[in-house]
Amino acid sequence: MADYSSWDKTLKATLVKEVEEANGVLYDVGGNVGSFTDLILEKLPDVEVYIFEPIKDYYNHIVERFQNKPNVKAFNCALIESNREVNISKSSENPGWNTISEIYSYGQQELVIGRTLSELVTTEKIPFPQVIKVDIEQSEHMFIEGCKELFKQHVPNKIIMEIGIPPGHILWEKEKNMIEYLFDTGYKRYDYENITGTYDGIFSK
Repeated sequence: MADYSSWDKTLKATLVKEVEEANGVLYDVGGNVGSFTDLILEKLPDVEVYIFEPIKDYYNHIVERFQNKPNVKAFNCALIESNREVNISKSSENPGWNTISEIYSYGQQELVIGRTLSELVTTEKIPFPQVIKVDIEQSEHMFIEGCKELFKQHVPNKIIMEIGIPPGHILWEKEKNMIEYLFDTGYKRYDYENITGTYDGIFSK
């Protein structure tokens, strides 16, 4: 399943520290099979985690994996810009590569529920996050669009997000607008326009 080994150094330097200092709540957006949350719980076993995973089989695995962890709750939905159904393209070769089909269509299709984070937090009455991890295969700009009402009330201390759309891509303007919006929200600016590949963007206040 998804390999989060490359995140380990980032975890030690930033995310664990942020969650620990805030006595905080973590949102794991794009939970896959729960490997990232498991890594967090090894270091911070009592932290409150909310996992969001649209693929039904992976969601079921997460529920089973953390069934004895009352501090972990999972939601079976894609977090996007509006409440609607969307198709997810699933890779048969890389279980970590599943993306919204209107961005990139391939492999097997699965129809899933899409929700905005702003609506979900209000409806489900879950606590605001201190830290959000986002790894959703090029749909991060859709996720952030669905966060904007929430961010009017609460801006997380840190967002650690895989940035998967580089300059020159057909969706680059949407990605660029997302990054600029986050800077305008209060996160520290960094030089992103000269980065040509996928990278882990760290948005901190």
